[in-house]
Amino acid sequence: MAKVTNLAPRPPRARAGNQLAGVKPLKISDRRQSRVAVHARLRQLILDGTLPPGSVLSQLRLSRALGVSRTPLREALRMLEEEGLIDAEPNQRPRVKGFDSSDLEFVYSTRILLESFAAALTIPTLMPEDIRTAEEALSSMRSATQHEDFAEWRRAHREFHRVLVSGAGDQHVEQIEDLAERAERYLRFYQLRDTRSWWSRNTAAEHREMLDAVAGGHKGGRDGVAAIGRHLARTALWVIAEAEPERDPLPIRLALQMALSAATGDSRTVLKRSAADASSTE
Repeated sequence: MAKVTNLAPRPPRARAGNQLAGVKPLKISDRRQSRVAVHARLRQLILDGTLPPGSVLSQLRLSRALGVSRTPLREALRMLEEEGLIDAEPNQRPRVKGFDSSDLEFVYSTRILLESFAAALTIPTLMPEDIRTAEEALSSMRSATQHEDFAEWRRAHREFHRVLVSGAGDQHVEQIEDLAERAERYLRFYQLRDTRSWWSRNTAAEHREMLDAVAGGHKGGRDGVAAIGRHLARTALWVIAEAEPERDPLPIRLALQMALSAATGDSRTVLKRSAADASSTE
């Protein structure tokens, strides 16, 4: 069984009542899409910390706050349980999960592999306007850090990383963004637990290093791919060390080794060789 550690403060478990005070009811034009809309809203409330770890989820309160019936709500809660965001024991109300080191390892090891691959495809296709978009996102991240605005930092951070994988195709980018949302949940845990330490981290320097490596295009994009893999691994190792310092995050280390190994050659050359090998076997 996975060890679960809660990085956030540990007050008594609260019902999701006060947290829902500012939540606006959903406006659903097509009732056939109720389940999807309810799932998306609840998922976001969990990921952005509105419903913090340990929150007990009352179907009555949730249905009133969101303005929906119990049927799509139950279906949405089942979907959240399948995603690993809530616990739903028999005869007990569901509860938002706490910090799960195993899940964090899965999320970040998968991100390292997927984003490294996506970056290898993207870097050779980046245009000057793409670099400018990333520069603007980086500037917004710095400003958000100065004002301690996590919501703005998160928006800019997403935009920055989106640029670096944008050439990998819609399906690939969608998978990466889904994992990135799950990763933000763990970052939010730490930000809420120790605000001063969070904002003192020099994340802008790491992202500056990544962008310089990507924009330089040296060695066919190898430096950029390696910088992205190292950045993701460094973030995961930092959070795990804070939550469970005795844990050996083997999946993170292996994923990084694989990403760095794949980055030892020009991505376009690797693709050409792979295509040549495939044609020779036909």
